[in-house]
Amino acid sequence: MIVALLLLVVARVACGGKGRLAVDELGALHLSASNGQPVFVNGIDVSLMFELLGQQNQRVEASVTTMQRRLEYFERSCCCVNNRNPTINLDVNVGFGINKWRGGVLANNGLVYGIPSHSSSVLILDPITKTVDVTSITGLTDVGGKWVGGVLADNGFIFGIPSDASMVLILDPATNTADTTTIANLGPDAAKWNEGVLANNGKIYGIPHNSQNVLILDPTTNSTDTSTLANIAVGTRKWRGGTLASNGKIYAIPSHSPAVLIIDPSTNTTDTTTIASLGPNEYKWFGGVLADNGKIYGVPHNSPAVLIIDPATNTADTTSITELGGESGKWSGGVLSNNGLMFCFPHDVATVLIVDTKVDTSSMIAITDPESSGERWDNGVVGPNGLVYGVPLDATSVLTIHPGC
Repeated sequence: MIVALLLLVVARVACGGKGRLAVDELGALHLSASNGQPVFVNGIDVSLMFELLGQQNQRVEASVTTMQRRLEYFERSCCCVNNRNPTINLDVNVGFGINKWRGGVLANNGLVYGIPSHSSSVLILDPITKTVDVTSITGLTDVGGKWVGGVLADNGFIFGIPSDASMVLILDPATNTADTTTIANLGPDAAKWNEGVLANNGKIYGIPHNSQNVLILDPTTNSTDTSTLANIAVGTRKWRGGTLASNGKIYAIPSHSPAVLIIDPSTNTTDTTTIASLGPNEYKWFGGVLADNGKIYGVPHNSPAVLIIDPATNTADTTSITELGGESGKWSGGVLSNNGLMFCFPHDVATVLIVDTKVDTSSMIAITDPESSGERWDNGVVGPNGLVYGVPLDATSVLTIHPGC
Protein backbone atom coordinates (compact mmCIF):
# COMPACT_ATOMS: atom_id res chain seq x y z
CA MET A 1 0.00 0.00 0.00
CA ILE A 2 2.80 2.44 0.98
CA VAL A 3 4.87 1.52 -2.06
CA ALA A 4 1.88 2.10 -4.30
CA LEU A 5 1.28 5.49 -2.72
CA LEU A 6 4.93 6.49 -3.23
CA LEU A 7 4.80 5.39 -6.86
CA LEU A 8 1.66 7.45 -7.33
CA VAL A 9 3.31 10.53 -5.80
CA VAL A 10 6.45 10.07 -7.91
CA ALA A 11 4.37 9.73 -11.03
CA ARG A 12 2.31 12.83 -10.29
CA VAL A 13 5.36 14.93 -9.35
CA ALA A 14 7.41 13.73 -12.32
CA CYS A 15 4.56 14.24 -14.78
CA GLY A 16 4.02 17.74 -13.51
CA GLY A 17 7.66 18.50 -14.27
CA LYS A 18 8.04 20.47 -11.06
CA GLY A 19 10.07 18.12 -8.88
CA ARG A 20 11.09 14.60 -8.08
CA LEU A 21 10.54 12.08 -5.33
CA ALA A 22 12.74 8.99 -5.56
CA VAL A 23 14.33 6.19 -3.59
CA ASP A 24 18.03 5.50 -4.28
CA GLU A 25 19.80 2.12 -4.26
CA LEU A 26 20.50 2.44 -0.52
CA GLY A 27 16.85 2.98 0.27
CA ALA A 28 17.17 6.70 1.02
CA LEU A 29 14.25 8.92 0.03
CA HIS A 30 15.10 12.01 -2.06
CA LEU A 31 12.69 14.92 -2.51
CA SER A 32 13.81 17.79 -4.74
CA ALA A 33 12.28 20.69 -6.66
CA SER A 34 13.30 21.80 -10.12
CA ASN A 35 15.18 25.01 -10.89
CA GLY A 36 16.32 25.40 -7.28
CA GLN A 37 12.84 26.14 -6.01
CA PRO A 38 12.14 25.66 -2.30
CA VAL A 39 10.84 22.40 -0.90
CA PHE A 40 7.91 22.60 1.52
CA VAL A 41 7.00 19.98 4.11
CA ASN A 42 3.66 20.59 5.78
CA GLY A 43 3.86 24.15 4.52
CA ILE A 44 7.36 24.77 5.91
CA ASP A 45 10.23 25.83 3.62
CA VAL A 46 12.94 23.29 4.49
CA SER A 47 15.88 25.42 3.27
CA LEU A 48 14.59 28.46 5.12
CA MET A 49 14.14 26.34 8.25
CA PHE A 50 17.81 25.29 8.20
CA GLU A 51 18.87 28.89 7.58
CA LEU A 52 16.83 30.06 10.56
CA LEU A 53 18.28 27.27 12.69
CA GLY A 54 21.78 28.41 11.74
CA GLN A 55 20.95 31.99 12.71
CA GLN A 56 19.48 30.80 15.99
CA ASN A 57 22.65 28.81 16.69
CA GLN A 58 24.75 31.93 16.08
CA ARG A 59 22.57 33.88 18.52
CA VAL A 60 22.97 31.14 21.13
CA GLU A 61 26.76 31.16 20.70
CA ALA A 62 26.78 34.96 21.00
CA SER A 63 24.69 34.71 24.17
CA VAL A 64 27.08 32.16 25.64
CA THR A 65 30.04 34.43 24.85
CA THR A 66 28.25 37.37 26.47
CA MET A 67 27.47 35.32 29.57
CA GLN A 68 31.08 34.16 29.80
CA ARG A 69 32.28 37.74 29.64
CA ARG A 70 29.77 38.78 32.29
CA LEU A 71 30.90 35.90 34.49
CA GLU A 72 34.55 36.91 34.06
CA TYR A 73 33.62 40.52 34.89
CA PHE A 74 31.71 39.33 37.96
CA GLU A 75 34.66 37.21 39.10
CA ARG A 76 37.02 40.15 38.67
CA SER A 77 34.59 42.41 40.54
CA CYS A 78 34.39 39.95 43.43
CA CYS A 79 38.16 39.76 43.43
CA CYS A 80 38.46 43.53 43.65
CA VAL A 81 35.79 43.79 46.36
CA ASN A 82 37.77 41.31 48.41
CA ASN A 83 41.01 43.12 47.51
CA ARG A 84 42.57 39.84 46.46
CA ASN A 85 46.35 39.73 46.26
CA PRO A 86 48.25 37.65 43.71
CA THR A 87 48.41 33.96 44.57
CA ILE A 88 50.43 31.03 43.26
CA ASN A 89 49.84 27.32 42.89
CA LEU A 90 51.70 24.38 41.36
CA ASP A 91 48.85 21.91 40.91
CA VAL A 92 49.39 21.09 37.20
CA ASN A 93 52.11 18.43 37.08
CA VAL A 94 54.19 17.78 33.94
CA GLY A 95 56.77 15.28 35.21
CA PHE A 96 60.54 15.33 35.46
CA GLY A 97 62.98 16.51 32.82
CA ILE A 98 65.78 18.98 32.20
CA ASN A 99 65.28 22.05 30.01
CA LYS A 100 61.98 20.72 28.75
CA TRP A 101 60.29 23.77 27.21
CA ARG A 102 61.33 27.38 26.67
CA GLY A 103 58.48 29.79 26.24
CA GLY A 104 54.85 29.27 25.38
CA VAL A 105 52.22 30.61 23.01
CA LEU A 106 48.47 31.06 23.53
CA ALA A 107 46.76 29.73 20.39
CA ASN A 108 43.41 30.81 18.99
CA ASN A 109 41.82 27.64 20.37
CA GLY A 110 42.52 28.81 23.93
CA LEU A 111 45.27 26.26 24.58
CA VAL A 112 48.85 27.08 25.56
CA TYR A 113 51.65 25.44 23.56
CA GLY A 114 55.05 25.04 25.25
CA ILE A 115 57.99 25.18 22.82
CA PRO A 116 60.35 22.15 23.11
CA SER A 117 63.95 22.78 24.09
CA HIS A 118 65.25 19.37 25.22
CA SER A 119 61.83 17.71 25.25
CA SER A 120 60.80 15.58 22.29
CA SER A 121 57.18 16.69 22.61
CA VAL A 122 55.18 19.89 22.65
CA LEU A 123 53.51 20.81 25.94
CA ILE A 124 49.80 21.52 25.47
CA LEU A 125 48.11 23.13 28.47
CA ASP A 126 44.35 23.53 28.77
CA PRO A 127 43.84 26.42 31.21
CA ILE A 128 40.15 25.61 31.66
CA THR A 129 40.49 21.94 32.60
CA LYS A 130 43.93 22.37 34.20
CA THR A 131 45.29 19.43 32.23
CA VAL A 132 48.41 18.94 30.12
CA ASP A 133 49.04 16.85 27.03
CA VAL A 134 52.54 15.75 26.02
CA THR A 135 51.53 12.91 23.68
CA SER A 136 49.62 14.58 20.83
CA ILE A 137 52.66 16.32 19.28
CA THR A 138 55.75 14.23 19.86
CA GLY A 139 58.67 12.59 18.06
CA LEU A 140 60.68 15.83 17.79
CA THR A 141 63.94 14.22 19.00
CA ASP A 142 65.46 14.91 22.39
CA VAL A 143 68.39 16.95 21.11
CA GLY A 144 68.91 19.89 23.46
CA GLY A 145 68.23 23.56 22.78
CA LYS A 146 66.17 23.00 19.64
CA TRP A 147 63.88 26.02 19.79
CA VAL A 148 63.59 29.00 22.15
CA GLY A 149 60.26 30.79 22.16
CA GLY A 150 57.44 30.79 19.66
CA VAL A 151 55.21 33.29 17.88
CA LEU A 152 51.55 33.08 16.87
CA ALA A 153 51.25 34.23 13.26
CA ASP A 154 48.21 35.88 11.71
CA ASN A 155 47.33 32.60 9.97
CA GLY A 156 46.88 30.85 13.32
CA PHE A 157 50.05 28.74 13.09
CA ILE A 158 52.73 28.84 15.78
CA PHE A 159 56.35 29.23 14.68
CA GLY A 160 59.08 27.97 17.02
CA ILE A 161 62.29 30.00 16.76
CA PRO A 162 65.37 27.86 15.97
CA SER A 163 68.17 28.07 18.51
CA ASP A 164 70.30 24.96 18.01
CA ALA A 165 67.88 23.45 15.50
CA SER A 166 68.46 24.01 11.80
CA MET A 167 64.74 24.24 11.08
CA VAL A 168 61.71 26.24 12.19
CA LEU A 169 59.07 24.39 14.19
CA ILE A 170 55.61 24.96 12.69
CA LEU A 171 52.65 23.96 14.86
CA ASP A 172 49.07 23.75 13.63
CA PRO A 173 46.82 24.04 16.71
CA ALA A 174 43.76 23.13 14.62
CA THR A 175 45.13 19.63 13.98
CA ASN A 176 47.79 19.39 16.70
CA THR A 177 50.47 18.54 14.17
CA ALA A 178 54.08 19.66 13.79
CA ASP A 179 56.14 20.42 10.69
CA THR A 180 59.93 20.56 10.83
CA THR A 181 60.69 20.13 7.11
CA THR A 182 59.06 23.07 5.34
CA ILE A 183 61.44 25.73 6.71
CA ALA A 184 64.84 24.09 7.11
CA ASN A 185 68.54 24.44 6.26
CA LEU A 186 69.16 27.35 8.64
CA GLY A 187 72.54 26.05 9.72
CA PRO A 188 73.90 23.91 12.56
CA ASP A 189 75.23 26.76 14.71
CA ALA A 190 74.22 26.81 18.36
CA ALA A 191 71.99 29.45 19.96
CA LYS A 192 71.35 31.26 16.69
CA TRP A 193 68.17 33.10 17.66
CA ASN A 194 66.27 33.35 20.95
CA GLU A 195 62.58 34.19 20.76
CA GLY A 196 60.83 36.18 18.04
CA VAL A 197 58.42 39.06 17.51
CA LEU A 198 55.47 39.44 15.14
CA ALA A 199 55.75 42.80 13.36
CA ASN A 200 52.93 44.87 11.90
CA ASN A 201 53.82 43.63 8.41
CA GLY A 202 52.86 40.09 9.44
CA LYS A 203 56.44 38.81 9.42
CA ILE A 204 58.24 37.26 12.37
CA TYR A 205 61.65 38.59 13.42
CA GLY A 206 63.96 36.17 15.22
CA ILE A 207 66.16 37.93 17.78
CA PRO A 208 69.93 37.31 17.31
CA HIS A 209 71.49 35.49 20.23
CA ASN A 210 74.75 34.16 18.80
CA SER A 211 73.89 34.90 15.18
CA GLN A 212 75.00 38.14 13.54
CA ASN A 213 71.78 38.23 11.51
CA VAL A 214 68.12 38.80 12.23
CA LEU A 215 65.91 35.92 11.11
CA ILE A 216 62.99 37.24 9.02
CA LEU A 217 60.25 34.66 8.63
CA ASP A 218 57.26 35.12 6.31
CA PRO A 219 54.37 32.89 7.50
CA THR A 220 52.39 33.46 4.29
CA THR A 221 55.09 31.91 2.09
CA ASN A 222 56.95 29.85 4.72
CA SER A 223 60.18 31.48 3.60
CA THR A 224 63.08 32.95 5.57
CA ASP A 225 65.59 35.75 5.03
CA THR A 226 68.85 36.08 6.94
CA SER A 227 70.64 38.46 4.58
CA THR A 228 68.55 41.64 4.72
CA LEU A 229 69.43 42.43 8.34
CA ALA A 230 72.91 40.94 8.54
CA ASN A 231 76.31 41.58 10.13
CA ILE A 232 74.76 43.42 13.05
CA ALA A 233 77.27 42.58 15.77
CA VAL A 234 79.73 39.87 16.68
CA GLY A 235 79.66 38.09 19.99
CA THR A 236 77.60 35.52 21.84
CA ARG A 237 74.33 35.76 23.76
CA LYS A 238 73.85 39.33 22.62
CA TRP A 239 70.07 39.73 23.00
CA ARG A 240 67.34 37.62 24.56
CA GLY A 241 63.81 38.27 23.35
CA GLY A 242 62.23 41.42 22.01
CA THR A 243 59.06 43.49 22.09
CA LEU A 244 57.04 45.33 19.46
CA ALA A 245 56.51 48.96 20.50
CA SER A 246 53.61 51.18 19.49
CA ASN A 247 55.87 52.94 16.96
CA GLY A 248 56.11 49.69 14.99
CA LYS A 249 59.74 49.05 15.90
CA ILE A 250 61.08 45.98 17.67
CA TYR A 251 63.31 46.44 20.71
CA ALA A 252 65.59 43.47 21.46
CA ILE A 253 66.55 43.10 25.12
CA PRO A 254 70.30 43.10 25.94
CA SER A 255 71.76 39.97 27.51
CA HIS A 256 75.52 40.28 26.93
CA SER A 257 75.28 43.25 24.56
CA PRO A 258 75.74 46.75 26.00
CA ALA A 259 73.07 48.10 23.65
CA VAL A 260 69.41 47.63 22.79
CA LEU A 261 68.92 46.34 19.25
CA ILE A 262 66.25 48.39 17.48
CA ILE A 263 64.74 46.76 14.39
CA ASP A 264 62.61 48.83 12.02
CA PRO A 265 60.59 46.41 9.85
CA SER A 266 59.24 49.24 7.70
CA THR A 267 62.72 50.21 6.48
CA ASN A 268 64.56 46.94 7.13
CA THR A 269 67.20 48.68 9.22
CA THR A 270 68.79 48.06 12.60
CA ASP A 271 70.23 50.39 15.24
CA THR A 272 72.61 49.49 18.06
CA THR A 273 73.89 52.97 18.88
CA THR A 274 70.85 54.97 20.00
CA ILE A 275 70.26 53.07 23.26
CA ALA A 276 73.72 51.93 24.33
CA SER A 277 76.16 52.08 27.26
CA LEU A 278 74.18 49.58 29.33
CA GLY A 279 77.32 47.87 30.56
CA PRO A 280 79.37 44.81 29.61
CA ASN A 281 77.80 42.52 32.21
CA GLU A 282 76.52 39.14 31.09
CA TYR A 283 72.94 37.86 31.16
CA LYS A 284 71.63 41.27 32.19
CA TRP A 285 67.97 40.93 31.15
CA PHE A 286 65.91 38.07 29.69
CA GLY A 287 62.90 39.22 27.71
CA GLY A 288 60.80 42.35 27.78
CA VAL A 289 57.17 43.36 28.27
CA LEU A 290 55.22 46.21 26.67
CA ALA A 291 53.21 48.03 29.35
CA ASP A 292 50.06 50.10 28.94
CA ASN A 293 52.14 53.28 29.29
CA GLY A 294 53.96 52.43 26.06
CA LYS A 295 57.24 51.62 27.79
CA ILE A 296 59.09 48.31 27.58
CA TYR A 297 60.25 46.63 30.78
CA GLY A 298 63.28 44.31 30.60
CA VAL A 299 63.18 41.34 32.97
CA PRO A 300 66.25 41.24 35.28
CA HIS A 301 68.20 37.98 35.02
CA ASN A 302 71.58 38.87 36.52
CA SER A 303 70.94 42.60 36.73
CA PRO A 304 69.75 44.05 40.06
CA ALA A 305 67.49 46.50 38.19
CA VAL A 306 64.60 46.44 35.75
CA LEU A 307 65.43 47.90 32.35
CA ILE A 308 62.84 50.50 31.28
CA ILE A 309 62.92 51.51 27.61
CA ASP A 310 60.90 54.49 26.40
CA PRO A 311 60.35 54.05 22.64
CA ALA A 312 58.97 57.59 22.39
CA THR A 313 62.36 59.05 23.31
CA ASN A 314 64.60 56.03 22.68
CA THR A 315 66.03 56.26 26.18
CA ALA A 316 66.74 53.65 28.84
CA ASP A 317 66.29 53.82 32.61
CA THR A 318 67.95 51.43 35.05
CA THR A 319 67.55 53.54 38.20
CA SER A 320 63.79 53.57 38.88
CA ILE A 321 63.32 49.91 39.88
CA THR A 322 66.47 48.68 41.60
CA GLU A 323 67.84 46.67 44.54
CA LEU A 324 66.42 43.40 43.25
CA GLY A 325 69.29 41.31 44.55
CA GLY A 326 72.70 40.29 43.31
CA GLU A 327 71.84 36.67 42.57
CA SER A 328 72.44 35.37 39.08
CA GLY A 329 69.70 33.91 36.93
CA LYS A 330 66.85 35.46 38.89
CA TRP A 331 63.94 35.67 36.42
CA SER A 332 63.41 34.66 32.80
CA GLY A 333 60.69 36.35 30.80
CA GLY A 334 57.56 38.13 31.90
CA VAL A 335 54.00 39.01 30.93
CA LEU A 336 51.61 41.88 31.52
CA SER A 337 48.44 40.71 33.24
CA ASN A 338 45.00 42.20 32.66
CA ASN A 339 45.30 44.33 35.81
CA GLY A 340 48.44 46.07 34.54
CA LEU A 341 50.90 44.20 36.74
CA MET A 342 53.95 42.59 35.17
CA PHE A 343 54.85 39.11 36.40
CA CYS A 344 58.39 37.77 35.94
CA PHE A 345 58.98 34.02 36.01
CA PRO A 346 61.45 32.48 38.49
CA HIS A 347 64.53 30.94 36.92
CA ASP A 348 66.99 30.19 39.72
CA VAL A 349 65.11 31.98 42.52
CA ALA A 350 61.99 30.94 44.44
CA THR A 351 60.11 34.22 44.05
CA VAL A 352 57.91 35.80 41.41
CA LEU A 353 58.84 39.41 40.66
CA ILE A 354 55.84 41.73 40.35
CA VAL A 355 56.32 45.12 38.69
CA ASP A 356 53.61 47.76 38.92
CA THR A 357 54.19 49.60 35.66
CA LYS A 358 51.77 52.36 36.63
CA VAL A 359 54.04 53.65 39.39
CA ASP A 360 57.32 51.82 38.63
CA THR A 361 57.51 49.87 41.87
CA SER A 362 58.27 46.23 42.51
CA SER A 363 57.38 43.51 44.97
CA MET A 364 57.94 39.78 45.25
CA ILE A 365 55.80 36.83 46.15
CA ALA A 366 57.47 33.71 47.50
CA ILE A 367 56.72 30.25 46.22
CA THR A 368 55.94 28.35 49.41
CA ASP A 369 56.74 24.95 47.91
CA PRO A 370 59.43 25.76 45.37
CA GLU A 371 61.07 23.31 43.05
CA SER A 372 64.19 22.18 44.91
CA SER A 373 66.78 23.24 42.35
CA GLY A 374 67.52 23.88 38.72
CA GLU A 375 66.24 26.38 36.23
CA ARG A 376 62.59 26.41 37.17
CA TRP A 377 60.47 28.21 34.55
CA ASP A 378 61.16 30.02 31.29
CA ASN A 379 58.67 32.65 30.19
CA GLY A 380 54.91 32.17 30.05
CA VAL A 381 51.58 33.52 28.88
CA VAL A 382 48.36 35.10 30.07
CA GLY A 383 45.58 32.58 29.57
CA PRO A 384 42.08 33.31 28.22
CA ASN A 385 40.85 33.19 31.83
CA GLY A 386 43.20 35.99 32.88
CA LEU A 387 45.50 33.72 34.88
CA VAL A 388 49.25 33.72 34.26
CA TYR A 389 51.04 30.49 33.36
CA GLY A 390 54.78 29.86 33.64
CA VAL A 391 56.25 27.28 31.25
CA PRO A 392 58.25 24.52 33.03
CA LEU A 393 61.94 24.36 32.17
CA ASP A 394 63.32 22.07 34.89
CA ALA A 395 60.23 22.46 37.09
CA THR A 396 57.85 19.52 37.38
CA SER A 397 54.71 21.65 37.31
CA VAL A 398 53.18 24.60 35.54
CA LEU A 399 53.43 27.83 37.54
CA THR A 400 49.91 29.24 37.84
CA ILE A 401 49.51 32.81 39.09
CA HIS A 402 46.23 34.50 39.93
CA PRO A 403 47.16 38.16 39.33
CA GLY A 404 44.76 39.53 41.92
CA CYS A 405 43.38 43.06 41.62
